[in-house]
Amino acid sequence: MISMTFAVLLLFAFWTVAASAKTHSLRSLTKDCRFTLDAHEYDLCPIFTPQHDDKPIVVAFGQKTPPTITRTEYRIALGGALKTNESLPEHEQCPDGTWICLMTYNRRPEHRSEPPRILQVIPVAGSLKLDKDLGYWSGLNATAELGKTEDRHPALNLRLHGGYYVDKPHKALFNFICDHKVEEPSSPKYSWSWNGTHTFTWATQHACGKALAEDPPATSTAPPPPPEPAPEPEPEPAKPEPESPPQETQPEDDQFANPPPSSPNSRRFSSFTILFLSSAAVLSLFYLVYRPPILLRRAVLKLMKRYRIHNFRVGEHTLVEWAQADMYLDPDGEDLRGEEDFMVNAREDDYDALDEQIPLTPSPRKGRFISNYGSATAR
Repeated sequence: MISMTFAVLLLFAFWTVAASAKTHSLRSLTKDCRFTLDAHEYDLCPIFTPQHDDKPIVVAFGQKTPPTITRTEYRIALGGALKTNESLPEHEQCPDGTWICLMTYNRRPEHRSEPPRILQVIPVAGSLKLDKDLGYWSGLNATAELGKTEDRHPALNLRLHGGYYVDKPHKALFNFICDHKVEEPSSPKYSWSWNGTHTFTWATQHACGKALAEDPPATSTAPPPPPEPAPEPEPEPAKPEPESPPQETQPEDDQFANPPPSSPNSRRFSSFTILFLSSAAVLSLFYLVYRPPILLRRAVLKLMKRYRIHNFRVGEHTLVEWAQADMYLDPDGEDLRGEEDFMVNAREDDYDALDEQIPLTPSPRKGRFISNYGSATAR
């Protein structure tokens, strides 16, 4: 049990280190709006910085639910918590510290004089005070990571946590897509929501990360100095040169002689992958040896029994040879192969006394339907 727990913790540590290379934690959206992620530099400050009017971003859509019309409205503030609406009671709006608030209400089209009826008020993300007695606050825990690559620019995913509603946590997911043709300022669009996750798609120019170019190696542009003439060496007597193995010819192309250096991210990812796979193989082998499955244990025991029987069992061919050797030796150890077996073949002088060697009584193994057994019949 201890070994399995240690193996799980080791694998989790490797996975965390490998995943941290493509995940960036944002302590503050306004202060950490410029960050580097997987050799790409992003600047989301124009999106996270609050506007002068401090109005939240509203994403709303309606749905026909006869006999009413239901409206869903998201109020999003990425520069800080939403402000309290003084015109609404406290139980009809999200609590203090909410950054993203979901409100669902409906109305009857035939009764236009009636005010809309609020159905749900869900704090999706923010820093909320969940327990008033213990003073427990949920954290926003904003994280940015790269998603699927579209064209040249990978998608940027932003996650905001901290929401809570009816004993269930909620969070928001923004999929930023690079679009050079969209007009700024842009706004998000609702995608889907399931199991407490509310997803939005945001096409903006600010999601186009800039790839960080690596510094090329310094090369001198000055021409090399001309070689100095070497002094003529004095002639020496010729000596037999030892035979040396042929030297390997190097390709003339500089691309193969000096391959371009790989990026540090690829080397880091490959090293993490090799370390993770080797650790998983060693731990799996250790687990199979320490606690083998029932099928594997039965197969090994069956193979061991079969090998043990084959080593100590005498074959049929050997038994036949032993029997033949026993028949050709007398009790004194002399070879009896030249003598005739009188128990099977009678002596030659007894053939004169025996007129007939065929028994007149049928064998009990033969059937009763055999007629004229032992008598001569006419053909």
